[in-house]
Amino acid sequence: MRPRPRLNAKRNGSPAIILLACGAACGYFQRRDDDTAQSATTTRLRAHPGIAPSGEIRGANAPHFPTVLTRHIAPLKVRIMIEITCEGPADGPLIETLLDIAFGPGRHARPSYALRDGIARAPELCFVARQNNELVGTIRFWPLRIPGARRGLLLGPIAVHPDYGSLGIGSRLISEGLNAARAHGHDAVTAIGAAHYLSRFGFRPAHEFSLQFPAEIARDRFLALELTPGALDQAGGLITKASGN
Repeated sequence: MRPRPRLNAKRNGSPAIILLACGAACGYFQRRDDDTAQSATTTRLRAHPGIAPSGEIRGANAPHFPTVLTRHIAPLKVRIMIEITCEGPADGPLIETLLDIAFGPGRHARPSYALRDGIARAPELCFVARQNNELVGTIRFWPLRIPGARRGLLLGPIAVHPDYGSLGIGSRLISEGLNAARAHGHDAVTAIGAAHYLSRFGFRPAHEFSLQFPAEIARDRFLALELTPGALDQAGGLITKASGN
């Protein structure tokens, strides 16, 4: 990764050096024992021209759109242009490096990886975030058998580089991914993560839908979301790995 960008500014007649992305130093970024690695912040976002708020896709299947993220660093307001696109074939090695940074070398032993092993991800739902052509964020979705759902998904992993951890990139990636999932006809998503973070997107404890995870995990970290109302009304039982493809 490149050195963190800096902004030279004048304050009271003297130069001030302002760090635009000090996520690791300021404690914004945390490693988690689940599939999410980002932080909350206040952001100002431009609407995505490819996917409407309703989830309807407008035009291209591979959206390519800029997002203006605003970060408040007293006494200044700094804007950084973040570009979110569908994941491309060349992004794979960069994503693996980012996931190692976010989750550490033992990430493949996490329970959710067993549900992904040998399964192709849903490419139309996998997005990356870039700043000046540098990959700084990723989100992926995978097919999953959810009892009671027609077309289920597993969200994760999602990660944002620590240098950009306070810009709300993770929230933007989740929103775009869920909108795209609705547009492509998926009706339910599960995730392993912090309920206080994912609840803002509508996720609820999976046990409220009588869903069970096939490994020992904290009950309050296994979450589920209906992408269409009533999709999990008849849910219940163990989520399982989708058929290999």
